[in-house]
Amino acid sequence: MVSLGDRRTQLALRDGSAMFDVGYLDSGELFEVATPRGAIDFDQPGLYNVGFDNNGNVLVSVLSGLARVVGLGGTGEINKGEMLTLLGQTAAEVALSRLNGQDAGRQVDDYYRYQYPNSYDGRYNNYDAYLSDPYYYDPSRRNVSYQYASSSIPGINDLDYYGDWQNVDGYGHAWRPRVEADWVPYQQGTWTNDYPYGPTWVSSEPWGYAPYHYGRWANVGNQWYWIPDAVNTTPTYAPALVAFVPLNDSNQIGWVPLGPGDSYAPRFYDNNWQPRYLTRANVVPAQLINLAIPGAVTVIPVDAFRTGRRPAQSQEG
Repeated sequence: MVSLGDRRTQLALRDGSAMFDVGYLDSGELFEVATPRGAIDFDQPGLYNVGFDNNGNVLVSVLSGLARVVGLGGTGEINKGEMLTLLGQTAAEVALSRLNGQDAGRQVDDYYRYQYPNSYDGRYNNYDAYLSDPYYYDPSRRNVSYQYASSSIPGINDLDYYGDWQNVDGYGHAWRPRVEADWVPYQQGTWTNDYPYGPTWVSSEPWGYAPYHYGRWANVGNQWYWIPDAVNTTPTYAPALVAFVPLNDSNQIGWVPLGPGDSYAPRFYDNNWQPRYLTRANVVPAQLINLAIPGAVTVIPVDAFRTGRRPAQSQEG
């Protein structure tokens, strides 16, 4: 990774190959992949493959979208269905050709089988079928979840398969996973220390990325619901949306899922890489709406927390 910001993504590829699925680009945003032969800018949402051949040349395949290569000798566009071979670092050392339909179909088919294993039907092994599909298998046009949560949240496409959306009084449309009746959020998984974020929740549930790093949880009618931010808002990643609660036993640690409206001070670093810390001023446990819900607080030994043991193995109530 070269640079990563809200409006700038710059990556470096030195060997092998990689597929890039660019779902959204706002005006002025940059998504660029640097290679030893030049940089490739993705100018439109689409599906791209960048890799090296056996001679060290860089191959840029635009399966859908529009790309631009920037080398020492100038720039050039690569349109949908085209492949550019970068033989050197000047404009004279490039070769533009049409994609081989069989190879392109295989790339697209492999990608969608990996990305959507529960719903992809194999339709894109024929590259012409992929080109003629105006939505490029866009899950936002098929999945209910995209109606109620921002499409920018990673993992949204998993929610339809593992749960259901309901209109919950006071919260609007909320998502409930298909789980056992005594299930509680933030118990099926482990804690890890992810620099620079600090304690980060890693769920073992197949749907567990989006609901644990975005939005909040509410208990309504003895059932837990994930409450996402509004569709038209810009989501902000959090390592874990919980509050660690004080306990009488110093050898134990406990946490509770944050509910809508609960204060949260992310332990991110700011733009100047200065840390932000939690204080009593920005988190008051007595105000947490889920603190009074039976079973909502998970308690484990401190040693289990440090070593990443699963809470379900150490749950005390």
